Amino acid sequence: MKKTLTALTVGLGLASGILVAQAPTKIATINLQAAVPNTAEAKAATAKLQREFVEPRTKGLEAKQAEIKDLQDKLQRAGNTLSQTAKDDQQLAINRKTKDFNREVEDYQADSDDKQRELLADFSGKMQAVIAQYVKDNGYAIVFDTGSRDSSGLVWAAEAIDITQAVIDAYDKAHPATGGAAGPAPAAVKPAATPVKPAATPAKPAAGKQ
Repeated sequence: MKKTLTALTVGLGLASGILVAQAPTKIATINLQAAVPNTAEAKAATAKLQREFVEPRTKGLEAKQAEIKDLQDKLQRAGNTLSQTAKDDQQLAINRKTKDFNREVEDYQADSDDKQRELLADFSGKMQAVIAQYVKDNGYAIVFDTGSRDSSGLVWAAEAIDITQAVIDAYDKAHPATGGAAGPAPAAVKPAATPVKPAATPAKPAAGKQ
């Protein structure tokens, strides 16, 4: 009986040791802001957004910006060859076009933000699932996001524990990009055209003495 209890105690001790050894103990870091846009799927989707939305809209804005600048240049070159009434009429036309242009730039920026939020929401959800599986498969107990403004008190971490690229590879394996190979991750969508400020209205000449 004593030998049986001793064997049982040793067996339980070994089992306990095995369970402890199998418990997740590793710590890792990941830069989610870099991981999500650098997946092949996100690159392909962003390239499509650039091609089908950004380029056409920015070309249209650039054309309107050039038109406004041309009108401003013509008005400036006209000098004293135009009457004050003609100058005022041209300036009003420039101001209207500038106002419309600036409104279109704001609409473009809002639309770009909405489209990027939609993309990130889709990819972020899938990325979280990939990270959860990767952490489980590789025995990690804690993963800090170094790309977040609030890194949960993390002050420093060795590069050796960063799993950003490994998670990107895992994501690409789980969600391969469609529609051909994707190029480098493009920068955030930004308008190419800068709002034009209307030129100052030409001062009216002082009335002569009667």
